Amino acid sequence: MVFSVRMATGLVAMTWLLGCGDPLDGVAKLSDVELAETPPVAAIAPEGQSEETPVAEPGLLGRMIGGGADPADAETSSDAAEPDAVEAVAANTAAPRRGLFGGGASRPSAKAKPPSVPPGTILSFGLVKPVCDLPKSKRGKEIEAFPARSKAYRLYDSEPGRTTAHPFYVTGFDDGCARTFTAALAVFGAPEMHELLRYGLPADIQPYSATDSAYEKIKSRICRVGRGKPCGSKVSRIEKNTVFVSAYEKYGDNARWFNMLLHDGEVAETDLKSGG
Repeated sequence: MVFSVRMATGLVAMTWLLGCGDPLDGVAKLSDVELAETPPVAAIAPEGQSEETPVAEPGLLGRMIGGGADPADAETSSDAAEPDAVEAVAANTAAPRRGLFGGGASRPSAKAKPPSVPPGTILSFGLVKPVCDLPKSKRGKEIEAFPARSKAYRLYDSEPGRTTAHPFYVTGFDDGCARTFTAALAVFGAPEMHELLRYGLPADIQPYSATDSAYEKIKSRICRVGRGKPCGSKVSRIEKNTVFVSAYEKYGDNARWFNMLLHDGEVAETDLKSGG
């Protein structure tokens, strides 16, 4: 039973009035009284709730939304997941990101940049490599742009006036990186000029190169003409995003030359030629 101070006081008063010996004789001592294991805690119970019913203290989330206790406020739990495990599950089960108004997936990132060589790199004749960190101040002099109206492609000479091999740069590629090659001289060649040379009488003795074959495919798709036939009046359609680059190993000596075919923001094909 639970013994209170008020009960002890009553017994003392009765014993004193009866005048029977020691006023505390027969009064149970506090050490002899069986106490409850957990003393009662005084609390003001809400209306309609008994005092014996424990009052749950709502957690942070519960207080925000007006609900009960928030399980997230518990300090520890035997079956609580480790933080690293929770993050790993969230990362593997996260839904794809949607657009701003939920109208579909977000736009893909820009085209990945290819492996790059440093500006000023001297390459073997006939090789072309990307240069992704090429500020305009290091390009040299712009010597040509094609087509003239939109200037989709631009050709730069890193050391204008030099007659020995040195770096050249071309810009206008979808990945944002320039292309570099080493030569003594380089020029743009319009598709219209290519057709005059390729389909003229002297072309009968010239075998088709890799760039020639690549141009045939582009021409057939855009102009709807067969192999060996010029695009003719429709060549302007090709020239919107297509140009040849001819580079020469030595100034004044055309023993070896190098061709690139640029189309739609990419290097479509390259080849290395030599003449007698």
